[in-house]
Amino acid sequence: MSDRREGRGRRSRLGNFRQGADGKYVYAGAHYVCRSDRPFGRYLAYVWIASAISFLSAVAGGCIGVPGMRGCAYLIIPYLVELALAGSIVWASFRLSEGGARLRDYEYRSAVESVPRRCIAFLVLAAVGALSETVYLILSGSEGRVISAIIFFVLKALEILSALALRDIVRKTQWEREAPRSLCSDDESRTEK
Repeated sequence: MSDRREGRGRRSRLGNFRQGADGKYVYAGAHYVCRSDRPFGRYLAYVWIASAISFLSAVAGGCIGVPGMRGCAYLIIPYLVELALAGSIVWASFRLSEGGARLRDYEYRSAVESVPRRCIAFLVLAAVGALSETVYLILSGSEGRVISAIIFFVLKALEILSALALRDIVRKTQWEREAPRSLCSDDESRTEK
């Protein structure tokens, strides 16, 4: 735990790169390896499906003509933050796909460790959006758009369920930390990612 707190910030990972014998920089920090009972490709498919459902249902919720979304700040502001979080979840899924089954320490922190927190924030904002829409409907009525309000609530439920599923998928997958390797030979440094 102390090695994580040692260097903080965006450039803290640069301390894990060392110059090899050939003058090129290679990663010499810790790695995390996926130790799942299912193939890594299937794990990625589940992550991408849950991420896509979260993102697409969030986008669709803003595209339908739901009452209140055209001028009510307490509906629009949570929606915009929720949309940003949905994009953040998709970005983390992309980083996970890019890194593969063996991630560098900083990739693991940004792609695996952060996803459950992002999912919780996302589903809380989806619930706040559904609650805000309910308040709007009680105070101002449905403006003759009952069907779009129902679709909005179904999309919010879908967002919450997909965020919970993604959080569960990521948390239940085992990752094992490999200690940093030394750069004692030139051949080892070339096999690094």
